[in-house]
Amino acid sequence: MAPGYDTLCQSGCALTSLAMIYSKLSGKLITPREMNNCVVNNGGYNYKSWITWEVPAKCGGGKIVNDRDNFLSPSDISSRLNSGKGLVIQVDGHYMAVTGVNGNTLYINDPGNGQTTTMSYNSNSRTFSNDKYQGDGRFIVYSM
Repeated sequence: MAPGYDTLCQSGCALTSLAMIYSKLSGKLITPREMNNCVVNNGGYNYKSWITWEVPAKCGGGKIVNDRDNFLSPSDISSRLNSGKGLVIQVDGHYMAVTGVNGNTLYINDPGNGQTTTMSYNSNSRTFSNDKYQGDGRFIVYSM
């Protein structure tokens, strides 16, 4: 994290999700600590200690495709994953790595608890939810 701010354990869900995605896309392990060190060394946090999304993309050896891809349907998500993209979803201020989709079920790695979990898609409200989170989901899409 940026100097003087929370620890990765307290506020590192976005960074940890990005490390998961780039580890999968690149085929080499990138730890959250390694990703954070690169982000810090390359000015990837703004004055509020928020990530500037383009910097971790470069740290992972990839690029950002879209950082405001809202209202993706399960078929949109499937298409992006099948074309080799990595997706991070933001719901209720929490970031998680998207690992798959089957029907209206979204599979995610949640850095908040270290587990793979699911979220259900409601086509009427165009939202994703589980017992902990609910929202339209802002997706950040990356590629190598």
